[in-house]
Amino acid sequence: MKRTLLAMGLVFLLFFGCGETSQTISQQAPQANPGEYIHQDRTVEEQYWPTLQLDTDGSFTFTVNLLSSMGQITGQYSVQDQKVVLTVGKRDFDGFLGDDVKLIYFDVASEDSLLFRGTDTGEPIGMTEEMDLFVRKETD
Repeated sequence: MKRTLLAMGLVFLLFFGCGETSQTISQQAPQANPGEYIHQDRTVEEQYWPTLQLDTDGSFTFTVNLLSSMGQITGQYSVQDQKVVLTVGKRDFDGFLGDDVKLIYFDVASEDSLLFRGTDTGEPIGMTEEMDLFVRKETD
């Protein structure tokens, strides 16, 4: 009888103990939050810095530096497993690097930053290159 109770107690501890541990770990993982993210490129003036706006409705606007002008890409985004995937719906430029991109990838680097990881074509988008860090702008 004592062995049965002891075995049941161990099963109980393992079952509920593991559940709390995995829940705690998942709560500690940083998430991509809606807001404006900026890549501060010190080689150009601030008005030419690329920005990524993630909206609460799942839409995005990615403003990119095309060297001769700024371009915008819009569409929908999803977040899964510390990754943000932008699905391009529309772009307002043609004839520049990245004009045939359909998917854009970011990693969640922290609660307030995203790391550009590339595109489905393997090309950069204008001046935005792999490993560029986009930091979330503080709201007033």
